[in-house]
Amino acid sequence: MWLLVQRRIQSRSVLRKKHIVQDATCQVCNASEETPDHIIGGCAIAVSFWKRLNLNSMVGIQHQNLPSVTPSPGILVDEFPAFLALACWEIWKLRNAKVFRQENVSAVQLLSRCKSAAQLWSHGFSAKKRHIPQSWCSYFQMARNLLL
Repeated sequence: MWLLVQRRIQSRSVLRKKHIVQDATCQVCNASEETPDHIIGGCAIAVSFWKRLNLNSMVGIQHQNLPSVTPSPGILVDEFPAFLALACWEIWKLRNAKVFRQENVSAVQLLSRCKSAAQLWSHGFSAKKRHIPQSWCSYFQMARNLLL
């Protein structure tokens, strides 16, 4: 998450500045320059994902505004930064799956991956706070079942 906030994740725009690639176009949507902000909040799959989660403030987000995002109704306030970190990490992994393995993943599949990750993360929470990632699982499942 620190690399994302610092705009240092290895997006195509960063790689172009380092003269590693010549084209900075997003390989997931092919619609825009792949900047850290685009990956997390501007790419079509990320936009669909955030809308399903009712986190419209994440659509088109600028990296410097990440700390000010607040949870939508249904997402616990406790550990919300961890919820966002989990979601951003899964978006990043989806991007890498597309770029490096040519996998196509939908927003619905991304929500399933987030639910699985939240289940794993629950083991890292104290017994007193284990209900938090379990509530995330329910929220990801609810968003996955939405018809858009």
